[in-house]
Amino acid sequence: MLLHKWVKPVLIVWSIVFLIASSAWLICGLLSKQRIYEANIKVINIAVDGSSLESHSSDIESNVLSYRYTLKLLFPSKIFRPQKNISNIEVTSIQFNNTICEYNNHAISSLDICRNLVFSSNQRTIEWTTQEVLNQDAIVGNVKYKVSFPLRTFLSFSVYYLLGVFLILSCSYLLSCVDKRTTPYIYIYISDIPKPTLFHLIACSLSLFGMLMCYMFIDNGHDWGGDFSAYIHQALSIMQGKVAEYKLENAFIIDNTHHFTSTLYGPPTYPWGLPLLFVPFLYLFGLNFFGLKLIMVCHFGMFLIALYYFLCKRLYYLTACVIVLFFACNPNLLWFSNSLVSDFPFMAWCIVAIALLDSFLRSASQSLFLLVVKVLLAGFAMFIAIAMRTNGLVLPLTLVCYYILLLIQMKFAILQSLSNPYVSLMGFPYLNKHRSVIVLIFLLPLIVCGLLELALSLWLGFGNSGNTHFLQFAIFHNIAMFFTFLCQCAFIFGAVKIIVGIVSIPFVCIAIYHLWAKEAFCLIFCLGYLCLYSLWINIGERAILPLVPFYVYFFVVGVFFAKRIKMVFITFILAVMLIGYHIFVDAKRIINNMPRISNYGSTSDDSIQMYHYIKEHTPKESVIIFIKPRVLHLFTQRLSFAAFDLNEENMQKADYVVMAKDFGWTPSIKNDSMSDKVINRRLLELQYSNNSFKVFRINHSLLQR
Repeated sequence: MLLHKWVKPVLIVWSIVFLIASSAWLICGLLSKQRIYEANIKVINIAVDGSSLESHSSDIESNVLSYRYTLKLLFPSKIFRPQKNISNIEVTSIQFNNTICEYNNHAISSLDICRNLVFSSNQRTIEWTTQEVLNQDAIVGNVKYKVSFPLRTFLSFSVYYLLGVFLILSCSYLLSCVDKRTTPYIYIYISDIPKPTLFHLIACSLSLFGMLMCYMFIDNGHDWGGDFSAYIHQALSIMQGKVAEYKLENAFIIDNTHHFTSTLYGPPTYPWGLPLLFVPFLYLFGLNFFGLKLIMVCHFGMFLIALYYFLCKRLYYLTACVIVLFFACNPNLLWFSNSLVSDFPFMAWCIVAIALLDSFLRSASQSLFLLVVKVLLAGFAMFIAIAMRTNGLVLPLTLVCYYILLLIQMKFAILQSLSNPYVSLMGFPYLNKHRSVIVLIFLLPLIVCGLLELALSLWLGFGNSGNTHFLQFAIFHNIAMFFTFLCQCAFIFGAVKIIVGIVSIPFVCIAIYHLWAKEAFCLIFCLGYLCLYSLWINIGERAILPLVPFYVYFFVVGVFFAKRIKMVFITFILAVMLIGYHIFVDAKRIINNMPRISNYGSTSDDSIQMYHYIKEHTPKESVIIFIKPRVLHLFTQRLSFAAFDLNEENMQKADYVVMAKDFGWTPSIKNDSMSDKVINRRLLELQYSNNSFKVFRINHSLLQR
């Protein structure tokens, strides 16, 4: 590969920058190793922390105010004072008026004055909550701390360096192609060329690479999203033979939550596809979130293979591989793998089904056996997609609509001018003699899908029942949502999604204009999917995942149809730079995720302690008010429902109330605002408390007066 004259100097300068930064980091790490530094503290804010309850008291009659003091660390060194990126300051001890509080970021001493200390390493502050009223000037002292320069940051420097080298060499190669007016085979829209085995191996390697990236993104915990708990609980009900019991319990949760919050919380049961996939993993690993997330990793690899299979019949193989690489390392897509919901599997099975149906409809093979295998696999893939999400019904409906389009095209002469690449089946010699075989083969995917779906419904019932509550029939709202979904396809481009979204619109339109007859099947699917989802509200960008590959495909083809070589090269350079940026973002997230943390969200230590207390100290028939009722139901096997406020009606239906601190992003009954939420403080008796939750028993004897 010929290199431009500027490449070597740029590489030398980039290498020098890397060596200086790495050496400085390593030297700072050696100099600060085992050293203890001191900093002063200063009160910068005092706030009343709302109404609080003493953890040792079961009488809620008295109000005790607590005060939150915000203390700022005043570092003697000018290096640490303005710097934000060193977030590894570890406080060892804090001193208040000659009282020393030992502190190790995880535990503090039992002295009253040293309780409720929270150190923020990013903001360089200490939050201290106490019931004592202290003068601002009376709080003086110093902090002993250590500073570490971790190896993970050095690895980040290495990623920066390799990424820079990759971009420099890529730009040099592409510019040399432009200078020589040569074609690097990246802009050809062609399918009738020999299939190089090398590109197939590259595509398989990229799929494995994508699975590896996905694997590195997942951790051992889970957030508070309630959908995952419903999927897991449905899987457990299948294992335990308690499907009917689960349906009744979850209906209680959904109905009461909807009644007391006036929000659309979810269907009584989700489709059974994902719970069925969870069953073998739950049997092998138990309730292990990391093990369950491996399902998402496998589906991502399957999605990449199916995407390449779909693209390689339309684009040159190198172009298809670049698009697969774009998806394989895309952090905006990979983060979905860390949630146990149906978004990833549904997207994968939709692409698999469309790739198989497209291959069947375009088939030029004379082997009846291969044709039947494709048809059976396509029917099975459609069934799995529908089992993942009821919206998968768009797939068989798309196939039916396409068949109708073919019949209309054959019947009316005015439509016969349309190009029809999907009539190769009519050329089979044995099919010309047996027309009934043609009909059977065309209907076989629908028959297989329908029979499997019927069997699943007879076994477990129809999933997603009650989802019609989410329908929105306001026509103007639906039109607005339609264009909103179109815009959301650009989320795959991350930080530049607004720019790319605007620029891509004309190219997508150009591609659709040129390919509307050749890609009729895919366009019917996209249009039907958008129309179906325009009936639902507040779904978000995850709902649009199955359409994103087609959006990228039409965008790329639209650029090719522009027939401007420089524009194609510029687009390819930008694509390579975007892929490089995505790899860099992936590397940073992977390095930060190396500990595989689980102490967050629904799997935090405080959450686990709260679940344990409820399981051990409350009757099995108890009903609990909590903002995340399905999560509580999964971990404690107690009925629950959500409420944004406490009143006589909802407390009559419950036995306990769990209040939380960490739900600032959604309405909830919080520990720090009880005076606004509780009508009569005597109605609640404190049973358990930790840093994040308080559990109260409802005194029904007082409630009935």
